[in-house]
Amino acid sequence: MNILVIRFSAFGDVAMLAPVLTSLLANNSALEITLVTNKNFSSLFNNIDRLKVIEGDLYGKHKGFIGLSKLAIEILKLKKFRFGIDLHQSLRSKVIKSLLKLKGVEFINYDKGRPAKKLLTQKENKQLKELPHTVERYMECFEDMRLNTKIKAGPWFFPSEADKSDIEKLLADLPKKQFNIGIAPFAKHQLKTWGLDKIKDLIDLIVKDDNANIFLFGGSKAEFDQIENLKKECPAIINMTSKFGLPQELAMMQQLTLMVSMDSANMHLASLSNTQVISIWGPTHPFLGFSAFNKTKSTIIQIENKDLPCRPCSVYGNKPCHREDHACMKMITPQMVYDQVKTVCSKSASI
Repeated sequence: MNILVIRFSAFGDVAMLAPVLTSLLANNSALEITLVTNKNFSSLFNNIDRLKVIEGDLYGKHKGFIGLSKLAIEILKLKKFRFGIDLHQSLRSKVIKSLLKLKGVEFINYDKGRPAKKLLTQKENKQLKELPHTVERYMECFEDMRLNTKIKAGPWFFPSEADKSDIEKLLADLPKKQFNIGIAPFAKHQLKTWGLDKIKDLIDLIVKDDNANIFLFGGSKAEFDQIENLKKECPAIINMTSKFGLPQELAMMQQLTLMVSMDSANMHLASLSNTQVISIWGPTHPFLGFSAFNKTKSTIIQIENKDLPCRPCSVYGNKPCHREDHACMKMITPQMVYDQVKTVCSKSASI
C-alpha cells in the first residue's frame, strides 16, 4: 500500500510526524509512505526505509497556485496513490488535495480539535482538560486503513554515521565533563520565551558545579548573534546555532544528558531523540497537545492554573498577555529550573 501524507509546517508539528511514520513503516512491512513537506524540514526523515520525501519549495518554484499545481504534477509523476492524508488543513494543502482528488486520490483529513482548544484558552470559564497529543491525533487518521498503529519505542530520528562522527569530533575537543546539557532559549513567538537574563542566571548556577558542558541551540542569524553576546558573559557555552546542519544537531541531541527548552521545536527534537527534556511553559499549556511526546523523559516547569487562572491564554503563544505582565514566565525562577537540572543529572549519574 502506498500512502501520501501532506504536512508543510510548523517545524515542531512536522517533527512530531517522526514517531507516527517510523512506527507505521516498522509495523507494516508492505507499506510505503510519501511525505510532502517544506524542503527545510526534509532531513528530519533521513535514513528511514520505505519513506520518500517530496520537498515543497513554497517560496520558490512551488509558490502560489501555479507553483502548487506544479507540485501536484510532481506528486502524480512519482507514483499512483489511492489514499492521501492531509495532516495540515492549510490553504496550500487544500489546493494540492483538490488537484489530486481530480485524479482519483481519496483523502482523509486531520482534525485539529480547535473547538476544544478554544475552550481551554478562553479568558473566562476555562475548561482545563488534557486534550489528545498531536502525535495521537495524527495516528488516528491511519486507524481506518487496517494498519498496525502501535507507536514503537524511540528514538525516532536516525542520524547517519557521518553526522554522528562530526559530533564525536566536536565532543572530543571539549573538556571532559560528566554531563552534556543543552539549552534552547528561543521559541517562534516571543511570549513563549523565558528571557536570556534568566538563561544566563541558570548557566551561572550550572557552571558553579563545573561538571557539565553547556550547548546552546537556536535557529536564525539573530539568535546566533544573541547567543554570541551571551557567550561574552558565559564563555563556557558552546554555540550550536549555525555550527552544523539539522542532521548533525539531531545527532548532538542524542548525546545530551538533558535539554532545557521552551515550548518550542527544539523541545520536540530533543524528546524525539530520546533525550530527557525540561520544558518551561508560560502562556501555552501541555494540555493543548503539544507537549514533549516522550513523557517518560519529560519534566514540565510551569506556574499552575490555580496560581495563575489566566493560563493558558493562547494555543500557540501568539496573543497578548491578558495580565500585560507576562507573570507566567516571570514567576519561574532560575533556581526552580536548576533544581530540576540537578535532579535529572543525579538520576543520570546513577544509571
